[in-house]
Amino acid sequence: MNELTNEKTMTVKEVADVIGVSTQTVRRNIKKLDPARIENGKTTRLTKDEALILVKKIRTNNDIQPQQNVAKPQQNVAVDYEVIGKMIGMAITSALAPIVEKLNGISAPKKEHLQIEAPKITPRTSIRKTINEYVAKTGTQYKDAYNALYCEFGYRTHCNASLCAKNRNMRTLDYIDEVGQIEVLDAIAKDYFKEDN
Repeated sequence: MNELTNEKTMTVKEVADVIGVSTQTVRRNIKKLDPARIENGKTTRLTKDEALILVKKIRTNNDIQPQQNVAKPQQNVAVDYEVIGKMIGMAITSALAPIVEKLNGISAPKKEHLQIEAPKITPRTSIRKTINEYVAKTGTQYKDAYNALYCEFGYRTHCNASLCAKNRNMRTLDYIDEVGQIEVLDAIAKDYFKEDN
């Protein structure tokens, strides 16, 4: 017991016996933590907190070596089992802390329904759909509907897409798509065929 603070202490031998290592291992680790702590010829006493830090360091360094030629504790040696029990409990708690943290981070799967977004209709598909609806309602030929759409496109954009496509040996719709005007044609188709309905 520390006379100044009335705190219970353990000797190097008691710590070594509790964790199952040699006293040399305990002394070596104390020297690494606090070189001035070990004095030859004097008993080194550790508080509970110091002993816990030392045990943790020995365990993390895998510095646990079986005791060789270490005498078993005598029956009349006073060992504070309450302190030892608390040390073991704290060591187990600190060893299990990462596992408990991971388990706390895992939550039950949520039973929400995923909102699946419908695929977008491409401008070409939209144009085809608009013309199909128009042809179905009016009985007009597809060729006439497309030609009327291309004429309206020319009026609104001042571009004769059919002639430009013919000069390039392309289909008119492919030419309009290539020059980046397919969305404009889609908007014109929706507007133009809506008026005629």
